[in-house]
Amino acid sequence: MAAGSESEADAAGAASSGGGELQGNLWVYMGNLDWMMPQDELERHIRALLATLPAVAEGKADLGGSVEDVEIAGYGYKRKPRDEGKLHGGFALLRFEDAEAALKAADAIHGKEMASGARGAVRASLARARVDKGEEEKAKQKQRTEKREAKLVIQRAHNHRQRQAN
Repeated sequence: MAAGSESEADAAGAASSGGGELQGNLWVYMGNLDWMMPQDELERHIRALLATLPAVAEGKADLGGSVEDVEIAGYGYKRKPRDEGKLHGGFALLRFEDAEAALKAADAIHGKEMASGARGAVRASLARARVDKGEEEKAKQKQRTEKREAKLVIQRAHNHRQRQAN
């Protein structure tokens, strides 16, 4: 068995035995993108990078032919002052035709340099599925939050008494 096909077999095995999380995953996370570049321009640069990479699916001329959708994470609101001026979240999700193409594409994209639109080498991996918390975990989190808030009330009262004493 050749070294290249051995690593491909290992990658395919990891995808199929990922406990269902990676199996059937069509999405690839692409990070380290420039926050200040408009989304439509960034999408053009992403597609240009994909056009330079070899095809991962039969009948496609390049990697860009396997991409069905490019979604750049936008901001619906500014979460922190450091996010002021940023046009988007600095990452994109690429949707591929099939899970095998997504896995191969993640390997092909990771570490590549974009001509423009990135803050350095691009990071790429299979996107993780969003995990919903169960009711028990939500109850524990609510209890921790209430406990933390109770401590803050006590601390604020103490600080207020200290200021009054001075």
